[in-house]
Amino acid sequence: MRVLAWRNLFDYLRDRRGSAAVEFALIAPVVLLMILGMIQGALVLRTQSILDEIVFDATRGIAAGYLDKTQAETFVKTQSLARIGITAFVNVDPPTEGDPTDPDAVVSIGLTHADLKAKLPFSLFVPSSLTANLTMRSYTAL
Repeated sequence: MRVLAWRNLFDYLRDRRGSAAVEFALIAPVVLLMILGMIQGALVLRTQSILDEIVFDATRGIAAGYLDKTQAETFVKTQSLARIGITAFVNVDPPTEGDPTDPDAVVSIGLTHADLKAKLPFSLFVPSSLTANLTMRSYTAL
């Protein structure tokens, strides 16, 4: 009887049925977390790219002289809302007319952590903030 019990135990330990399910259960959460992280990273990079495009267009508009400070702020806010779904905070420093010491147009825009957390699908991988800054020389101000 005792030998039979040990034999059943050894047969049970040698049985490989279900080992694939156990291995999958151990690996699946890690792979899923990696895939979700890649998706979130791609969304963050896309959002950063859109911010860079918006800040470039606004700074170019100020440097070329066809946008003033108020128009640039409105442009940034409407573009960020239309393209990202979040109104970005904006800081515009236009060049001073006739002052050769301040010929640069500077635009800084950004999104806060709370805005990003509300917009991005996985709140586990949210950066603290996203910002885009650009300085462009304005030859109309010289």
